[in-house]
Amino acid sequence: MDTVSTTPVDRGTPSGRFWFWFGMAVSFSGIAAYLVQFFVFKQLSVMPWYAPLLASLGVAMVFLSLRKRRTTPRLLGLLLVVIVAGFEWFYVLSFTKLPPYAGPVVGEKLPSFRATLANGQAFANADLANDTSTVLVFFRGRW
Repeated sequence: MDTVSTTPVDRGTPSGRFWFWFGMAVSFSGIAAYLVQFFVFKQLSVMPWYAPLLASLGVAMVFLSLRKRRTTPRLLGLLLVVIVAGFEWFYVLSFTKLPPYAGPVVGEKLPSFRATLANGQAFANADLANDTSTVLVFFRGRW
């Protein structure tokens, strides 16, 4: 009777494959979530701040897998997720930047205006001429 002996596979050192694929999935999940937000829920005014955060987390995971084992596909994957994260950060930071304030400064006379109060009553700049203290709040909004 012949005995065949095989050497057991050494599973002591993890290859980092899990971190690579999980990092790639996390990186692109932000884009997928934004597409769902945009096309399914029709929420166009909500900025997808979560997308660059997820992409940055994915970069860290792919980098961790590259430290475990350096291969060309992992290096290319890291380059891809860095480009995706950079684009997402550029997108979010450039579209959330508010324009410079061009409203009235302290002490400047207001131009003539008409507005409606919260209770529906008409209001104009002539109503500010009396001696009562008035606070005007300029809400720029997000449109």
